[in-house]
Amino acid sequence: MKKREWIAAFVIFVFYAVAGFLYTFHPKTEPQLQNMADSYEPMVQTARQDAKIKKETKMVYQYYYTQDNMTKEQEEQAQDFHLGLTK
Repeated sequence: MKKREWIAAFVIFVFYAVAGFLYTFHPKTEPQLQNMADSYEPMVQTARQDAKIKKETKMVYQYYYTQDNMTKEQEEQAQDFHLGLTK
């Protein structure tokens, strides 16, 4: 009886492995791809790599509060230890 249980468990494992593989790597249709593209936020442009922080640079800090599901922004002048740094 143990042999049948092992065979049944193996068959179930293979079935779920194949189903997961097909679900993950199955080619998407055009409407599915469009929905995926619409759900992504646009990329944010950052400063050039050679740009340096100056005294007049404003630093924007974003704080995300998970319990409230809120994001708050705080804008400050660059501090002295940031001056001259790059990205």
